[in-house]
Amino acid sequence: MKVLAFNRKQEEFFTHRGEGIIGSTCCQVMCGGGKPPGSCTFDRVVLDGEPYHQKDWVCGERHFNVVGTPIRNEEGKIARVVIVYTDITEIKRIEQALRLAKEDLEKRNVEL
Repeated sequence: MKVLAFNRKQEEFFTHRGEGIIGSTCCQVMCGGGKPPGSCTFDRVVLDGEPYHQKDWVCGERHFNVVGTPIRNEEGKIARVVIVYTDITEIKRIEQALRLAKEDLEKRNVEL
């Protein structure tokens, strides 16, 4: 569960600190050091041995599409897990605005 590599966006979204990410546990970096949520992508990949896709993982006020994929060694055992986080916060905001506009339009149609 140790972080071996990360990109600038991960640091921006989850850590804001720069140092100490490499070698930290996934839980320390992504979940703020607390206990990982019941739907921890890393845990699911390791337990199931299969890729895992979480369509709307919320961290703070941001929403992420999360995909975890096992990387196997020569013996077929999971050696690493690659986890990709895609920020979908803006998409969620737009979806909510569209839902509210639709509700408002339906209400106005009834009034007419």
